Amino acid sequence: MNTKNNLLLELQALKLFGYKYINKSKQIKSKNIILPNTLEELNNRIKYCNLCELSNFTKQKSLQKNDKNIKLVILVEKKLDEKKYNNLMTLIKKYFNKNDIAILSLIKCNINNTNINNKSYEICKDYTIKEIEILNPRFILSFGKIYKYIINESLNITEKIRYNNSYMYYLNDLDYIQRNPSCIENYTNLFRKIKNEMEKEWDI
Repeated sequence: MNTKNNLLLELQALKLFGYKYINKSKQIKSKNIILPNTLEELNNRIKYCNLCELSNFTKQKSLQKNDKNIKLVILVEKKLDEKKYNNLMTLIKKYFNKNDIAILSLIKCNINNTNINNKSYEICKDYTIKEIEILNPRFILSFGKIYKYIINESLNITEKIRYNNSYMYYLNDLDYIQRNPSCIENYTNLFRKIKNEMEKEWDI
């Protein structure tokens, strides 16, 4: 009897005594997750997601409700607190209409000081990529290096790259901007350029 058959007999014997083992084919198949193509269904999947330990710390999730006329997606690491949200709005409201913008949190669980491991990023990035696909914006602003979970590239600050039907820019994270308000001036020309392109395309 060959080694493979011996191994199968041993596993079957262990199963009779109550041991459980993972079927490798099922394990591989479980990674091929197909996400829904509507925001409502996707939100429902996110709402009840418990694929990583972060779901143990909160039941509140960051959900995107508006999928109409989104021209600009803003990527942040996790749900913004009130101060960061207000700072962000101050930074961009001069150039963009709030109704044209969707703020997407890469991490979908609303957490504060909980440590985030790479597994959570890898799981959540699939939801975020699908959100971007559904919203289909013209521009994406990544505040911080979270863009690396979306594209396999390394960008310089304010550098632009093509991503599907969008243009993605990498900017400093909001913590850095809060500590260094002077860097806001560096974005003036970039925001003005994006605004002008939006006006040409959508006749704002």
